[in-house]
Amino acid sequence: MAADVIRSLIEAEKEVEGELAKLNIDELLSLLATVDPGGAGGARRCPLREVVQAVRPGVFRGTDARPEVPVLRPADLSERELGASGFPSAATELTRGAVLLPGDVLFAPADATGRSYRAAVWRGERGQATYSPGVLCIRPDTTRLVADYLVAWLMLPEVQQRIHTVARSSVGLQFLSPSRLLDAEMEVPSLAAQEAFTGRHAAITRERRVRQAQLAKLRRVKGILVDNLRRSMA
Repeated sequence: MAADVIRSLIEAEKEVEGELAKLNIDELLSLLATVDPGGAGGARRCPLREVVQAVRPGVFRGTDARPEVPVLRPADLSERELGASGFPSAATELTRGAVLLPGDVLFAPADATGRSYRAAVWRGERGQATYSPGVLCIRPDTTRLVADYLVAWLMLPEVQQRIHTVARSSVGLQFLSPSRLLDAEMEVPSLAAQEAFTGRHAAITRERRVRQAQLAKLRRVKGILVDNLRRSMA
């Protein structure tokens, strides 16, 4: 009886994994259609500096004179979102440029090789916050660029290779030069096309979260049943 239930859970797990894979493909196809110069969005290539207000590196200066504020570090960025856990706080001196504003995009290396990166939109989740060295804050020009589209573009593998080639810093492979990053060329469709992509992306993200929750529940139940079965055979 238990073995039959476990088998059915495995099949259900495979089905949910398949649905997640389809969502990833749907999202990629939607983005590729948006960045296509021949597409309806009329994407054109231009240096990043033409569509962002600023790119600033994190500068962390501890002080006892300021109350503690959240400091976002590279580890707080998941693949396209900020981590769900609370952000570590520290007493820090905040300059005007170091304060995150809703809509800012955080960008940081995913590992020490400096060849893969993570990006996420800051939406004011914890009110006032800043970011550490190793994290770049990209502030889009909202008349030209939608933050969620920028994040999706930054996560494309070919874009990450382009950024690694153009923007890596002489300080170390895991660091990016803000000035060189501004030289990286970006495919920029119309604002309407970016907003349409963002709507599709939001729907896919909601569906992905539902599927991920289903998968976690299936794996948790399967694990409990497998453990019970092993104990019963001991």
